[in-house]
Amino acid sequence: MSRRIVLFSLVGIMIIAAAAYAVADVNGLTQRGGHFPTSVGIKYVWAANSADVPVTISFTGPWNFTTGPKDRTIVSEIVDKTTAYNYANYPLAAFALKESGGGEPTVYRFFRKANNGIVWYGNSSPTSAEDTYTLSIPIRRIFFPAKVNVMVTQRTNIIYPNETVPLTMQLRYVGQGVVTVGAGTFNDTVMLQTKATWGGSSPKSYILYNWIAPYLGSVAQIISLENETNEQFTTASYFYWAKTVSVP
Repeated sequence: MSRRIVLFSLVGIMIIAAAAYAVADVNGLTQRGGHFPTSVGIKYVWAANSADVPVTISFTGPWNFTTGPKDRTIVSEIVDKTTAYNYANYPLAAFALKESGGGEPTVYRFFRKANNGIVWYGNSSPTSAEDTYTLSIPIRRIFFPAKVNVMVTQRTNIIYPNETVPLTMQLRYVGQGVVTVGAGTFNDTVMLQTKATWGGSSPKSYILYNWIAPYLGSVAQIISLENETNEQFTTASYFYWAKTVSVP
């Protein structure tokens, strides 16, 4: 399995964060922090691609992903942390996000809600060593309050059993608007760009976009090819969109 999957197959990571925002209907206004649902049982079913796919990246809505790829089905669900594989290795995490299906190994991702965002501690998998690691310094995968064009840069190390890999992750809100997926049409969706670079002498990088609907979560995710430099790239290695959402 490639490190691309290790770092970026995070289709459910925003489920816990999206309800954070009361987004105004005017572009550029700061999004206010609000209720972040972290209830066990929140579940997303995603349609996903199985091969590189052409895409159009626009920072201005509306966005409609219902014609996106349907090759695979991925399921993400918030679970009790103590049911997750190797949960004891992430003592400061408050809950886990389980991802499974689509021919990928089952992966648990560990998080905590903080005052300034959703903090990520690492991943674990019962079957994939490349999907099992901790972070030397936990980093935010969502930061708030959110405002279009505000940027946060973070640095940490990915600690594998036999290797330590430096990681730099830059987050920036790049747009907001209306998004349509199988789960419905959602107003005031915010578009979050993540640029990540990892490795030593021969680093790799990717650009990732998440569309986050207020009071719901991430409803679409598109990931570039390796070492992409064009922010509006035209070919994606991963493309996920929400078919259904279940909130207990």
